[in-house]
Amino acid sequence: MKKPVRKTQDPKRHFDKARAKNYDRRIHQVIPGYAAVHEMARVAVGEITGGKGRVLVVGAGTGRETLDIAKAYPGLELVGVDPSPAMIAKAQGNVAKAKLGRRVKLFEGLVDDLDDKGFDAATLILVMHFVADDGSKLKLLRAIGKRLKRGRPLLLTDMFGDRDDKAFRRLMDVWQRFQAERGVERKEIKKGRVYIRRDIHLIAERRLAYLLRAAGFGAPEPFFRALVFGGWIAFKR
Repeated sequence: MKKPVRKTQDPKRHFDKARAKNYDRRIHQVIPGYAAVHEMARVAVGEITGGKGRVLVVGAGTGRETLDIAKAYPGLELVGVDPSPAMIAKAQGNVAKAKLGRRVKLFEGLVDDLDDKGFDAATLILVMHFVADDGSKLKLLRAIGKRLKRGRPLLLTDMFGDRDDKAFRRLMDVWQRFQAERGVERKEIKKGRVYIRRDIHLIAERRLAYLLRAAGFGAPEPFFRALVFGGWIAFKR
């Protein structure tokens, strides 16, 4: 009997107003090394671009990484895109508060909706595991690649792994304890594990490397690892 095909969830429904309101507080409790991920991505963008040019932020969310990069590197312009109206609304409020509207532009929608091209770097932080591996992951990576200059980097972080692997399951158990020690209630942790099994589209690192190659990128270079989360830099060929 074939397993049912799980499709990409609707981000407009998943990242609603309630989630957008609590996202920045909650995400630090749940994701190990969340601050480090953003710090490493920001530093890598600054180093590789020399702090000049244009950066595409895919899955801009509440604007955290967009603002971090913009504040650190005044020579960079940033374009953020996110399909959730609630998340974009919060991001726009954060950009306005930071008075960075001249260098930061935000759009509600998908990467394919952007006419903009010629970016010097792109980020895709904690987005891909929400996208089904039914051709949709590859489509997203290709859409990003089309908007990057040749030889320019994509900084990608994601939840990843082989669900059938013992080591992966052990790391998942460690992750549960991490959340508990951060104050997440046990019932919420249990619900989260069911949600991951049902709605999150994990792939192994070797599969990610294959999809990046198919989308026109070079081999992924690891820059971050924490339990079942990883970060890679891949350059457009």
